Amino acid sequence: MEKQLLFSTKLYAVFMALLFGVIFFTKVYPQGFTYYWGHPSPQGNMVYAATFKNANTGWAVTAGGNILKTTDEGLHWSLEKQSDSLRIDYFDIVHTQQGTLLISGDSGMIMRSTDEGKTWNSIQFKNTGRLFDLELIPGGGISAAGEEGTLLVSDDDGITWVDKGPEGSGYARHHCWKSATEAYIVGFNMFFRTLDGGNSWNVVDTLLGFGVNEIFFVTDKLGYALEDFHYYKTTDGGNTWIKTEDFSEILYQFRTLVIDELHWFRVAFGEGGEFWETTDGGIHWTEHFTYNTVGFINLFTNGTRIFFTSDTGDFFYTDDNGLTIKNSITNLSTEPSAPITIIGTRPDGTAFANNQPSTGTENQTFYRSGDGGKSWHVPEQVPGLRWIYDIYFLNNQQGVVGSYSDIRYTLDGGTTWNSSLLPDEYRLTNFDSPNHDEYFAAAYLIKNSQGFGNIYKSTDQGITWQRVAGSLPLNGLYFPSISFADSVTGYISYLENNVNKFYKSTDAGQNWFKLSAKGISDYVASMLWISADTGFAAVPNGTFGIYKTVDGGLNWLKVSENGARILTTYKTGHIAALNPQSNFFQETTDLGENWTYYYPPMAAHYPGGDRSIQSIHATPDGYLIGGTSNRLMLATRDTGVVTGITPPRQWRNSTENGFLVFPNIINQTTNSVEISIEVKTGGFVRLELKDMQGRTLKTLLTQIITPGTHSFRFNAQQLFGKATDGTYLLTLKTTNSINSQKLLYVKRFVN
Repeated sequence: MEKQLLFSTKLYAVFMALLFGVIFFTKVYPQGFTYYWGHPSPQGNMVYAATFKNANTGWAVTAGGNILKTTDEGLHWSLEKQSDSLRIDYFDIVHTQQGTLLISGDSGMIMRSTDEGKTWNSIQFKNTGRLFDLELIPGGGISAAGEEGTLLVSDDDGITWVDKGPEGSGYARHHCWKSATEAYIVGFNMFFRTLDGGNSWNVVDTLLGFGVNEIFFVTDKLGYALEDFHYYKTTDGGNTWIKTEDFSEILYQFRTLVIDELHWFRVAFGEGGEFWETTDGGIHWTEHFTYNTVGFINLFTNGTRIFFTSDTGDFFYTDDNGLTIKNSITNLSTEPSAPITIIGTRPDGTAFANNQPSTGTENQTFYRSGDGGKSWHVPEQVPGLRWIYDIYFLNNQQGVVGSYSDIRYTLDGGTTWNSSLLPDEYRLTNFDSPNHDEYFAAAYLIKNSQGFGNIYKSTDQGITWQRVAGSLPLNGLYFPSISFADSVTGYISYLENNVNKFYKSTDAGQNWFKLSAKGISDYVASMLWISADTGFAAVPNGTFGIYKTVDGGLNWLKVSENGARILTTYKTGHIAALNPQSNFFQETTDLGENWTYYYPPMAAHYPGGDRSIQSIHATPDGYLIGGTSNRLMLATRDTGVVTGITPPRQWRNSTENGFLVFPNIINQTTNSVEISIEVKTGGFVRLELKDMQGRTLKTLLTQIITPGTHSFRFNAQQLFGKATDGTYLLTLKTTNSINSQKLLYVKRFVN
């Protein structure tokens, strides 16, 4: 039996090999976005490390590829360089004796600047993984330690590097040099020592638990290596190490700053940030500061001031050994790890946002911005609601905010808020209005297992609310969502016996009739209507995706395979969709025919983790984006030329704007395919193979490339592995966007 290669009339090119076939479809995507931090300021990603040229001038690097700079002893930091690449973290930075700045980061990358950060050159080392830690070697060298047992060493100020690491499957979290020849490297599955500059290594210990976080020497003889719940100690200069269990005070000990033999500071990272001090060489510790987040990732000094940084972007410092703690990053939140779950705007662009802590005992923060999201403040009066589900303004004066069973209304543009109640302790889902003199609210009763829900209406500016009848069933709309297409046409989606149903109104919500809708069976989280007939529905679960109708809700067609809960537009033809806790949002500019994925530069709490976007709201020239850890970002639409891909000259007339990724003819004898990428602007790129649900099956390429055309050859096993016959996505992630091509894979064999 032989499976045949499938063809499509939409093919631009078809290439066959002896064992497999690949089909590429072309999609052309719009331009990207420029991102600006609104809160915290000047940025909110994890600050991994900092270095100082002198007491005044220093630089810091962050997850997500940001570079910060201070010129006033760390009192203030400016965002000197925001990442222009996708998913790239900077882990460490040093200032060499020659005045060079060096940064280590993702994918074996080292960046080098000889003009104090004005310009940077990058070097990438294949098969080294992330480079977590940089150290200056006594005598003038530099080293970078990271994954795969890598230890890169440079003797020429970072121009050239040689790998002298112990290799293996572990990764280094920290390392130190006692001399030009004696060094230690520790991490996950790693605790090694060298006495010959890295030419050979000895294993100190293999029973490392969660891994060793740090190694340091107080004197030439006395040294420590720290784990979460253990520590190693040497009193003979590193020849022997004694492991001691330590469940006393600092459980997640991570970094230590040694002032002198007896005076140290230490921070914790893992289940909360802690800042400690000892004045007797670690026998007794005093806790000066605690922070309800993942923790503090680093600890350093400029000679006069002590700094420690958090995973939520904070840059704390003390001038009095911990008695007073200040933050040089503007963070208005009272709960640092809470996500921004809802954003709303007045017609004039004044914005409001609310975070939501995970428990009922933590404080939430309500933010306001008068400049379209560029900066935020906490107003004098806030609604005072927990678990806010929607913010909606009829005009610049009248607005409502809704939560479980409470509603707050404002008549002065959000300066003051007054209390209102929904009947029957219902929980709000969303507001909408066909006109500028009344509100509609969808709500449900979660305490009732039969799925009760209703639509409510207010005609007195949100002060009182009455249930809408008009043929709607009493307590019969579970998880309802209401959306008006215009001043007379409205739609309600709801669940009935776990099946999604619709109601429609053609008289501004006075009367409703049931639609016999086809194409959607699962819960619709939100709707967005472009006209009375054309609308979109976001389905987050089950047959998840984004659905479109062009006949007033009678028939629905899935136009995006990725589920969503939020749909937003500013009547510009640009529609964005988000499934909260994703690390991307998707946008269409052609009414759902094509969707582009965008990855805002919000980094994860841990290297390689997914960033988490929680909310999105359209503005006239882009989007306001809310993330974890109280992060608010403004995305403005780029108007210049996109960092684009153009096809080979002989193919340019066969497509509208060209391919992003294209294959050359497969070599019949070696069963390989050459994939070429032509870029106008260099930078970090990632090439991935995904299934049609958007799940990454394999990362084929992570590399910094220069402008021009680059070719990469893969054989069938490298490209598809154990994949079965079917349709896949070849996805190239670049500066501000992600672009995909469909592939049809057919394995040919004979029984």
